[in-house]
Amino acid sequence: MKTGILAATLTLTLATLGACSSAGGDEPTATKASPSASGAASPSGSASPAVRMREDGGQWTNCVPYQRSEGDFLWTGVRLTADADARLVRVAPAQANGVRVVGAWVAEAEHASGAFVPWSKSHEFLRKMDWADRADADGAQLSAGTKYSMVFRLRPMPSRFPAELTDLTIEWEGDGSSGSLTNDTVLQFKRHC
Repeated sequence: MKTGILAATLTLTLATLGACSSAGGDEPTATKASPSASGAASPSGSASPAVRMREDGGQWTNCVPYQRSEGDFLWTGVRLTADADARLVRVAPAQANGVRVVGAWVAEAEHASGAFVPWSKSHEFLRKMDWADRADADGAQLSAGTKYSMVFRLRPMPSRFPAELTDLTIEWEGDGSSGSLTNDTVLQFKRHC
């Protein structure tokens, strides 16, 4: 009798653990999306995020040996895909010590490549996206089925070197859900790398 009870308990425990595990492998590593409690479930029973961070944006650490003549920098390494209509609620780095984000926009970009260059060279990269139709990142409306590039203008503050910007987080709402995405790229500015 005790063996039957133990077997039944083990079976229920394994079934419960299996129901709690994720599908695994389908979500990009840079994506940390969590539907809100009021989010509607998809027909398959699991909620899928309205906005995804595209894997090809890449996560890396970059150190720039800064020279005062370079001024601001362009960073376009974060790409988003909207699977449903959504709105960007907030876009901000988790840490920005010695560097300020002085501009953040979103623009449609089917095939834009990522860039991290002095702002004076930004025109070479901005022409690869619908830059004329850009929107401020905070509050931007995203359309379902569209790919976007995030564009940041970064201003290093040499008096506070070494400077670092990490974990850019994008909060979104849409399709009855909300969530956040984090890009774990590290951008460093130093006098010498």
